[in-house]
Amino acid sequence: MYDLDFLDFQGKASNKGGIFSFTMKENKLHAHDIATIVDQKGVAVRAGHHCAQPLLDHLGLNATCRASLALYNNEEDIDQLVDALKFAFTLID
Repeated sequence: MYDLDFLDFQGKASNKGGIFSFTMKENKLHAHDIATIVDQKGVAVRAGHHCAQPLLDHLGLNATCRASLALYNNEEDIDQLVDALKFAFTLID
């Protein structure tokens, strides 16, 4: 996922679990718009403050998308997420 150069990831610790937050570089697309677009491609992500408004304020962000992967997800699910995010980027590039 980190090779998607049109995304900024909030927190890249090597020991992170399967939950990660991201935004479109330069805020070219709001997190809620990203969530709506990827939803149309069959992928569910959360968008908003994620009960962390003080942290987002500190980071200078108004919202992020959050993807959560678990034991039941597979490579196809991740590929579908990547493809949906690439599609979202094509709409504004």
